[in-house]
Amino acid sequence: MNFTDHFKYDPSSPSYLTRNGKVAGTRIHAGYNVTLDYRVYPASQIVWSLHNGNMPVGTVLGFKDKDPFNLDISNLFIQSNSRKTRYAAPRANKTGFRGVSQKGSRFVATVKHNGKSTYLGTYDTPEDASIAYLSAIKIIKTNTI
Repeated sequence: MNFTDHFKYDPSSPSYLTRNGKVAGTRIHAGYNVTLDYRVYPASQIVWSLHNGNMPVGTVLGFKDKDPFNLDISNLFIQSNSRKTRYAAPRANKTGFRGVSQKGSRFVATVKHNGKSTYLGTYDTPEDASIAYLSAIKIIKTNTI
């Protein structure tokens, strides 16, 4: 699809795209979507295509800062579908931290290693639970457990 006939790159626009001088796209939970000819496209794909041409088959876009709302061309990179699956960020949980869940008004940290889940403790804030999780991951990665 030739997006250059329909869209212009505009970093001042929330979606980084304009169409006929107006902001193009709709904000969703995972970035922006743009509709063209009754088909929905990720705005990131259009931004990439405007600068680099169509994406090769079997590839997807990644975000260097892991922020799907930052569609600056310098933040986008292309990767294979298999790499995306392997390194994908976990689905968003209510706490926003990997390895942290909420139980009542407190936050529980757990880490999984070699197929086993290990309880790390219960904390007053999600940040404290995340620190415990990250500390455990650091220990696991240095193979001292």
